Amino acid sequence: MPRIVFWNCKRLGRATAAVRRATLTMISRFESPRRGTGVDRLVLCELASGSDDMVPSWQNLTYRRSDPHQLGYGCLHGAADFILQKVTPTIGRPPNYSGFRGGNNFRNLVSRALAYVDTFGIVRVYTIHAPSSLDQEGGRRALSYLACYLTELHSARGAFPGTQWLLLGDFNVTPANLVATDQPLLLATLTPLIHATAEATYIGKARNRVIDYALSDVPGLRIRTIRTGPRYSDHRPIVVDW
Repeated sequence: MPRIVFWNCKRLGRATAAVRRATLTMISRFESPRRGTGVDRLVLCELASGSDDMVPSWQNLTYRRSDPHQLGYGCLHGAADFILQKVTPTIGRPPNYSGFRGGNNFRNLVSRALAYVDTFGIVRVYTIHAPSSLDQEGGRRALSYLACYLTELHSARGAFPGTQWLLLGDFNVTPANLVATDQPLLLATLTPLIHATAEATYIGKARNRVIDYALSDVPGLRIRTIRTGPRYSDHRPIVVDW
């Protein structure tokens, strides 16, 4: 039974060495086997370049010109770095992606790239740290595009027929706002793909929100949060298995 943990770890690398050590200690507990099972991949976002002195290392996957001030990804397999692969979606409007003004080039919708994690059986796993905006529109556009794109990519017409897909990450849009559309085809695409917890994953100063979750066509997907104190991050890790 594959198990993936995703965590926005709040600019790990810009913190003090003591905080980094405490954070890595907590991560190692996620990695420890429980009842004979462990975590297959631990995917992190919001790593700063200062985290290059430790594992997991900063992986800067971006569609912009790279610089050391950008927030990147990291991934662990056991106690070792696992390298993610940058994915550039096809340029153009995927089927059912509608209701948005502006261009349809995905690289113009986000700065941090879509990343391919690995394949487990017939399930291809991806991650993204979506754009943040006060109205959540950046996340809504990016996730709507990706839901339509990945559905097409893994269809009988796409590059990976006979496979299923799982996208998890910090989406920076709540499930309710993601499906706030008057486009019936887009709504029909998005609704069955959302796998979210009832418990908030982002602990904010003004309000808490569910913005870390999964989109997937995998049947029987389970998702839950891991409770952590705010000393580590303002996000709770999510655990997905199937």
